[in-house]
Amino acid sequence: MKSSVLIEIEHTKYMKLIDLEEQTASTALITTVKEDQRRAIIKLIGKKEGAGTTVLGEYEINIPHEYQDGTRRPKIEISARLEGRLLYVKGVLDGRTLFSDTLKAGALLPLPRWIPVSGYILGAAAALALVIWLLSLLAAPAAGGSPSGAAVARNTPQKTAAPAATVRPAPTAAPTETAAASIVEPAAAPTQKPAEEPLPAVPSYTIALTVYFEPNDSSLSAEAKEELTSILDELKTYTDARVRIWGHCAIKGTEEGREQLSEERARNVKDYLSLQGYSGGRVDLKWFAGTRPVTTEEEEQHLNRRVEIAILAE
Repeated sequence: MKSSVLIEIEHTKYMKLIDLEEQTASTALITTVKEDQRRAIIKLIGKKEGAGTTVLGEYEINIPHEYQDGTRRPKIEISARLEGRLLYVKGVLDGRTLFSDTLKAGALLPLPRWIPVSGYILGAAAALALVIWLLSLLAAPAAGGSPSGAAVARNTPQKTAAPAATVRPAPTAAPTETAAASIVEPAAAPTQKPAEEPLPAVPSYTIALTVYFEPNDSSLSAEAKEELTSILDELKTYTDARVRIWGHCAIKGTEEGREQLSEERARNVKDYLSLQGYSGGRVDLKWFAGTRPVTTEEEEQHLNRRVEIAILAE
């Protein structure tokens, strides 16, 4: 089940911050919606396939005066780091921290693998204890003596004290229950997470950017070109890094599952970066049609019409 965290800017602009199942750390560059914007509302939204969305955090950012004349837009860097079931996020502009927060991401992550296994073991141990207890009840009458001994006890009640003290079938259940308890106790050992394998190392990303497209269209919008241009200088510093350019399309509507459309989107991004002077890196160019959506909700299909660009840290 896929889980991720999205960035929402002023309820109109979306991009993926981190894939919680494939990444442990990620950074995204965002801009404001308007050139002369003084304030921006940024939301971090948790998305789990089949479970809808949840607002994890909401932050109001005051844009510095030097960006309010419309000559340039601020480039806000939002970073995320996953440790256990906590997500540490930070927003930075020109070296100044705009916000820093710790979010609970446990509801978006799968349960540890040892939890269901220990449940099965404890259930089996409880069933075994029940069987042993029932067998002890069936075996108890045999320890009570012969029928003739019982008849003598009824005919001579004044002499029953000695046989009763030596027979007493009921107390035999106590040693049997103690034995059953001794069998149950070792079953608790799996709760100590024995031999749990550590999760494999996942590469982090020094640059992560997502650009979006209109329905049934593979051409780059003016906004997409601006965002790609904004990371060119940093891209050029990673001459030997592996560059990932992955194209996608919507899973619903008129462009449902169109592989050629996702290919054209990915190639157009690669060609634009080349035209702007970027020629380094080992490019990992792929397209997935609609097989890797970030959402299955019909009203959110604009988030699937995308190309993801990332530089993998070696």
